[in-house]
Amino acid sequence: MINKQILRDNAVIGVVGCEHSGKSNLMFNILDYTIHNTDPRTTNIYFYSYSSKVINNKRVINVSSVKDINACKDGFIFIDEFKFLFQLDNRKFKGEVDKLFNFMFHQNCHLVLCGTEQQYNKFISSKVKAWYIKECNIKSFINGSMIKDIVTGITKDYVGPEVVKIPIEKYYFKGNLYQCPYLPQYDVKKDNKKLI
Repeated sequence: MINKQILRDNAVIGVVGCEHSGKSNLMFNILDYTIHNTDPRTTNIYFYSYSSKVINNKRVINVSSVKDINACKDGFIFIDEFKFLFQLDNRKFKGEVDKLFNFMFHQNCHLVLCGTEQQYNKFISSKVKAWYIKECNIKSFINGSMIKDIVTGITKDYVGPEVVKIPIEKYYFKGNLYQCPYLPQYDVKKDNKKLI
């Protein structure tokens, strides 16, 4: 369920799933919703990607570094594959990321993170207030992380011994499955050639 109240009430939103589960598409559904349901005079939309992927939409401001993100104001910041931006193995950089989270609130920004299970370590996981969940491998989560506790508590209808099974066209949010339409305009993999 993507709506204004969820976006307004949760300063940090996490999208989590394994590779090829449609997690980026889900993040783009949230981004697309934000484009069409916020006022461009009062709300900015920022996007970061590890690759050369950019959003060609006049509402979206593409950013390329933590320094750029620190300059964001009055808007939503979407970060795809955040491990490439947040170098959490580096203790010095972890302090910078912590400052970013604190600074974000003063700058009137909300953050939408997109990443795989193991990217949500205890530190990042503790910052997220709402979770959008795609198919994921339970064993890939870091023990003791908040998201692992949430995922292992999901109703047994979706959980196998090792995998949370969510169809690619759906996502899990607070006890229910919701539709997640495919948005080809944001899909950077659709033109990839088959290698074998």
